[in-house]
Amino acid sequence: MDERTRLHAVQRFGLGPTPQWHTTVGADARGYVLAQLENPTAALIDDEALPPTHEVLQWEMRKGRERRRLRREGGVSDEMIKTLRPGPLRRRIYLEEVQARIRHGRDTSAPLLERLVMFWSNHFAISTRKGQVRGIAGAFEREAIRPHVLGRFADMLRAVEQHPAMLIYLENRASAGANSRVGQRRKRGLNENLAREILELHTVTEASGYGQADVTALANLITGWTIARDRAGVDRGGRFQFNPRMHASGAFEVLGKTYRSGSERAGEAVLDDLARHPNTAEHLARKLVSHFVGGNAAPELVARLAKTFADTDGDLAAITRALVE
Repeated sequence: MDERTRLHAVQRFGLGPTPQWHTTVGADARGYVLAQLENPTAALIDDEALPPTHEVLQWEMRKGRERRRLRREGGVSDEMIKTLRPGPLRRRIYLEEVQARIRHGRDTSAPLLERLVMFWSNHFAISTRKGQVRGIAGAFEREAIRPHVLGRFADMLRAVEQHPAMLIYLENRASAGANSRVGQRRKRGLNENLAREILELHTVTEASGYGQADVTALANLITGWTIARDRAGVDRGGRFQFNPRMHASGAFEVLGKTYRSGSERAGEAVLDDLARHPNTAEHLARKLVSHFVGGNAAPELVARLAKTFADTDGDLAAITRALVE
């Protein structure tokens, strides 16, 4: 096998050549890359020193309550209150997550999976500029992306959209239907950020012909997707929670199909259908080809990946295998 093909194995489908790359790849470059798809656990980062999302958010909730109590009671210096601010902890956790990611990329025996993690984390981008996201951005990747890089796209989609980092970043945690109990009592409104991102970037794109009515309908169906508060004796704080008091009631149409609200399953049903939509298959196939092959890749390769996506119900391992082959 020629040197160029072997270089593709470590550059195009990996993180670049190491000092031992000739020995690692061996004579069968394609076989070397395909073998990495047999071990999905190689994508996971198992580090007990890295806190899960709910623990970080629970800490912030408790410190927030303590700050508010001290302010009410008075007699406490501003410097004392500053020590309870979350900024320094968020920064420390973020840097530890970055270091763990670099170490994993350096030591992994499956660099293709690391490239896939990078691809999907970029596809489902969040921003650490939104303060509370910084402390849980690494956990978001570890919890919602890494377990699913060789799984079903529909499962990754649900894990991402219901993760607290995404709910905070796109402000869905406070979104309430106008006719919901919270919406009527507190005058809290509908937030369409997450719904628009799901349609425009995460799944079907504008090529599907979706309109503003579809965005509003989806936004209503995912009202109540929020984050549980930290309460004494209830270990749910900081985790995804469906709050029926914020949920819009009624029937809503998304891309020509009607969904009836009533539970978290209403929004999940839309995600499942979007994950199987032909425009989602083409959109993801085009992005994968652009990332791994180049922007001017043959249209037939995009079509082949989109067909594999449809034929396998979004099996990401099968789609990656088709790309490598």
